Amino acid sequence: MFRILVVLSLLLWSCGATGQKAPATAQFGVISDCHFDPFLYPDQTILALANTPDVSKWKRILLNGRRPQVNYGSDSDLILIQAALQSLHHSFETQPPLFILAAGDFLGHNFENKCNEHRLNYPSFALRTEEFVASLFADEFSDCPVFPTLGNNDTDNGHNKPPKTNSTFLREVALAWSRLVWPNNDKEAADFVSHFSQDGWYECDSNATKRPIHLFVLNSSLMTGETNDRYVDYCDQLSWVSNRVSAMSEPKAWLLFHIPPGIDSFAFLRDTNHPINLWNLDRQREFLAWLGPSAKIAEIVCGHTHRDEFRALFRGSKADRLIRIAPSIGPNTSNNPAFKIYSVTAAGDIVECQTFFSTDFKTFVAEYQQSDVSIKAIYPPNASSETKQNFARYYGAQSRPGNRLIQQHRDNYWNVVLHLDIP
Repeated sequence: MFRILVVLSLLLWSCGATGQKAPATAQFGVISDCHFDPFLYPDQTILALANTPDVSKWKRILLNGRRPQVNYGSDSDLILIQAALQSLHHSFETQPPLFILAAGDFLGHNFENKCNEHRLNYPSFALRTEEFVASLFADEFSDCPVFPTLGNNDTDNGHNKPPKTNSTFLREVALAWSRLVWPNNDKEAADFVSHFSQDGWYECDSNATKRPIHLFVLNSSLMTGETNDRYVDYCDQLSWVSNRVSAMSEPKAWLLFHIPPGIDSFAFLRDTNHPINLWNLDRQREFLAWLGPSAKIAEIVCGHTHRDEFRALFRGSKADRLIRIAPSIGPNTSNNPAFKIYSVTAAGDIVECQTFFSTDFKTFVAEYQQSDVSIKAIYPPNASSETKQNFARYYGAQSRPGNRLIQQHRDNYWNVVLHLDIP
């Protein structure tokens, strides 16, 4: 039996020095849920974008006029995304980052409906917008690879429905993303296009990560309850990653995908009596059953919840590993835009992280730093009774048996602890 414990990182963190000499480290960034929404702009701007297939001209069109209203509850405009990317890049201390993990959802919400309202060709405009956001990443991060994953909004196939297999959308996105994943290697870039175009997942070995880490990037939209017609594709993906993890030469595998397993913590905050599972439960059980005994899988990174969050996977009564969930750039759930920077040792172990956030949607500042992000630090196995009592007193809230939710609202961050039993 596996259990998932969700812990937002504002709840349990430590800044104290250990007194030990730190190993040689390098840094990487995690950014998620940019949610660029061209429909924030005036109608004439939207029409100009739709009539400009060359997305290299979009930036000039978008900046030629007054900035649209971006606030808590909206998606992102160009200025917010550019500010996030530039701040992320400039936040690395002494050397370029090893890589950037972009955890999905580059398009704004309700894209199909907004296209229909403006009488635009939805598949074409969604694809061009996806290419435009990719170009922003490419322009900013020319000195390191960016590893993106598809979110539930990154599609031309309808809300929460993954792109069709071997579709034009996947092929064109693959071409745009190949510049990010393999910016200086034409052969590997061509191989990426060939593989990703089929179903939307891929892998990168230590030649790309510059650490003894093999990265597997999955299409988590195949895991959700809204893709029951894609069961064969889900099985193909699980079989592929299982076989590739077994065959890899590196000692550590990392997984990157958009939607984490477990329940929707944001929806649960609004209605604690009706928790909503993010994945199809059968697929979740199968995935966790495969994940459990796989000792090679050292890290799992996701997005989607728009929360600075941890989920602890349990094997029996022991917290076994973490799912690290990145906050979002888009502020549509009344969250501050934020991103994270992690430090990783030469052996591929994550040792610390720092979070940067914005309240004016154009400047990002450091918020807090964790000097120990191991699972023992995040979820101490031997916490004292006093610690547990204080935790319950400060963050106490109860829901139905079997699902314990603890919440606090501070500075437009939602802090959540969710204890969920997974059969």
